[in-house]
Amino acid sequence: MHSRRWRRLFFGGIGLVLLHALLWFAMVTWIGATVADQAALLRERGWKVDLGAMSHGGWPFAARVGAPGLRLIHTASGNAWQSAQMDVAFDLRHPSRLDVTLTGPHVAAMAGGAPVAIEGAPILVVVALAEPHRIDITADELGLYSAAGVVTLKALAIEAEPGADPGASAAVASDSVGLRATVADLDLGALLPASTLGSRLDRVVLDAGLNALKHPDPRAWRDAGGQLALHRLALHWSRFDMELGGVIGLDANLQPEGNGMIAAGGLPEAIDAMVGAGVIPAGTARTAKALLRLVPRTPDGKLTVPLALKDRRLSAALLPIGVLPMLRWPDMRGP
Repeated sequence: MHSRRWRRLFFGGIGLVLLHALLWFAMVTWIGATVADQAALLRERGWKVDLGAMSHGGWPFAARVGAPGLRLIHTASGNAWQSAQMDVAFDLRHPSRLDVTLTGPHVAAMAGGAPVAIEGAPILVVVALAEPHRIDITADELGLYSAAGVVTLKALAIEAEPGADPGASAAVASDSVGLRATVADLDLGALLPASTLGSRLDRVVLDAGLNALKHPDPRAWRDAGGQLALHRLALHWSRFDMELGGVIGLDANLQPEGNGMIAAGGLPEAIDAMVGAGVIPAGTARTAKALLRLVPRTPDGKLTVPLALKDRRLSAALLPIGVLPMLRWPDMRGP
């Protein structure tokens, strides 16, 4: 009797292990098929997708598919991304998501511009399996290397949720995305002119919404009412503290235009820093400081100023600040 019970336990354990192995194999197969389907979808949308030979692993608690040499290039726009390794995993301890790990070094390029090398800890992309498939991106201790200089950051967190832009109307909610991002200890190095405030931004926080996602071409995006809604852009830079909100679109010449409101603390110190860096002349700084005495303030003492961007000219409280360079879009018609 005792021997029979042990045999049942033994064969039952063997059965559970085999069942678990079958489930693991099924998950690995499903992940591989999902990666292949997404690659095919990207190719249909004008992307060139290169992946190395896939490998399997993760047993017993995860099903993982790895592929070296991830390379994405959009043939029309010139946007590109490259990673040394991509791993896609389904973890039994987190059954509601897929984890995509991108291991560097990475290379990124926007609109065919100069490439930027990215090094640091692996970048984790978490994709929710349930609708609307929210995406969370986190990374630590990254360095961005370009011909213009080096940019480093301590921590990056990005959240994108399709159809979740709180500022979008019901008509475009399904074609919008809510974006939230936080960057900690962003050091712009030589990209930021020397100033008494230093080159390190303590914290940058973005809460925004982007609509008309089905229209990647700039002209079509504009004609469809495309807008970038900045619900909140907060920047903490030494003694300078700023919050910005507004709406940005494209004008008839496909140049950014919009309006908003800025609330800022530490503006006198920021003006002094810009004078020291040679960004603005001392006479302009004195005039600006005199006008600041007339600007309304928030209950916590921040100055509030309306902003406007039209015909590439940026103004604050109707006073001209500067002219933005011409934005040149890539040919989206493809070769």
